[in-house]
Amino acid sequence: MTRDRWWPWWVSTSFDLALLAVLILAIVRAHSVRIRAALAVLGCCALAAAVLAPVVMTRPSHGAPPMPMQNQMP
Repeated sequence: MTRDRWWPWWVSTSFDLALLAVLILAIVRAHSVRIRAALAVLGCCALAAAVLAPVVMTRPSHGAPPMPMQNQMP
């Protein structure tokens, strides 16, 4: 018997948006251009993860058959 311990998509989106807010604050306070660029890249990744979370984290229908096992040993 398996348990479903996956959280809903909005939890992941909330975390990613909070991370984005922290990164924006860090960008404003950073003095180095390289650090700002690195934080901007991380911010873009956090924003993309927040936007894609509802699409990626959908639950499969209960009537769907299990996925076949690949690379089974004989």
